[in-house]
Amino acid sequence: MTRLARVLAILVLMLPSFVVAGTPARAVASNYFCAASLYTIPWNPGADAPLASSNDAYYAVQIYAAAKKSVQTRVTFITGKDAWSATLPSSPVKPDATGKDAAPAPVLVEFPKAIDVRYAYVDAVGIDGGAMTNCPSVVQQVNVYQPRANGSSPHLGSDVAKIDGTFLQKLPPLSCGSVYKEATVRQHVSAPISAYAQTKQPALVDVFVDSTGRVVSTKLARSSGIAGVDANAIASAQATIYNPAMFLCVPVVSEVVWQYTYTRE
Repeated sequence: MTRLARVLAILVLMLPSFVVAGTPARAVASNYFCAASLYTIPWNPGADAPLASSNDAYYAVQIYAAAKKSVQTRVTFITGKDAWSATLPSSPVKPDATGKDAAPAPVLVEFPKAIDVRYAYVDAVGIDGGAMTNCPSVVQQVNVYQPRANGSSPHLGSDVAKIDGTFLQKLPPLSCGSVYKEATVRQHVSAPISAYAQTKQPALVDVFVDSTGRVVSTKLARSSGIAGVDANAIASAQATIYNPAMFLCVPVVSEVVWQYTYTRE
């Protein structure tokens, strides 16, 4: 994942550093622009385990949604050349391990051939039996699964639902040279911060940026443990000016994560 390091010397002894970390590692239902988001990885159904390669005919999809009873989604998958789609039927949801998001059972999307899915996003969602409504393209990067430190690996089980992926269209010629570009910082805006005894106090801030680069919402994703550091991280993220994400050479909405680290030498 591309990272842009931004280090600002606010006061002589206080050196907060800012890292724009791109899209989160795991999509969550708190998406400002859509009532659902997703996590997608290539899958080996024979071994019932994640696949080490990103070029495959099977992809496991986990939906996270702002739902209480059920969720139905239409998902778009993007390779370097093509667009594909799959409609995930209405399924009952249950809270995930955090207790904050609701998630149906994961599904396995099967394509007619091996494809290199690079990006995926929820194209439309129906919540708690409601009609499907379109969502802005909040693009999520698709990567191979990164094993956990304890060596554990996810499994879908033999009864996993299998959904057919269907071809949509070839991608048009891209004058900008890239299928997707993450939002970037155009101009930093920051404020003085008081001195604290602790060192290296990191905070994570989710920043939702519209297609003009304007911040429309922020939330503290992980506290530093110091209220003043958290407040400065949020204020700085809100005041900073962004270049919007670009999808198929068109500005789109996006979510980025600020990693703000306070250090006192």
